[in-house]
Amino acid sequence: MIKTIHIILSAFCLIFISCAKEKKQEPKHTKIKTTQSANPSLIDSDMEFQLSKIKNVCDCYSYSMAIFNEAISIREPYKDFDAYNKEKASVKKIKQLTKNWRKIRQHCLKTYEREMFTPNNCKYPSDSVEKIREKFYSLGFSPSY
Repeated sequence: MIKTIHIILSAFCLIFISCAKEKKQEPKHTKIKTTQSANPSLIDSDMEFQLSKIKNVCDCYSYSMAIFNEAISIREPYKDFDAYNKEKASVKKIKQLTKNWRKIRQHCLKTYEREMFTPNNCKYPSDSVEKIREKFYSLGFSPSY
């Protein structure tokens, strides 16, 4: 009986120690793109996103936020959605950005699974992407855009 209790306590201590030493993830990118020229190295709206840039959960949030901020900054100057749709260059850029975001989302959900939905030490709360995505949709975009 005492041997069993000793084994259980030892296992508990090992788990506790290994969890306590877990490395905290720091966001790779600290600035968010708020205008088209704020941080061109973070994303490029004319090119396909390279998933090799994502090294941790914080990168998932950083790149997702940057993509939505870029898309919103492209759309906001137009007075309505019809005016935006007439500008083919802007439409093309936002379509590429949304394609890139879907690619990032799929990669991050497959790679980091539950980490995407748990509290983290990143710059952004876990619901930050959801909030900015809703702002993007409020500008006339649909989830299928």
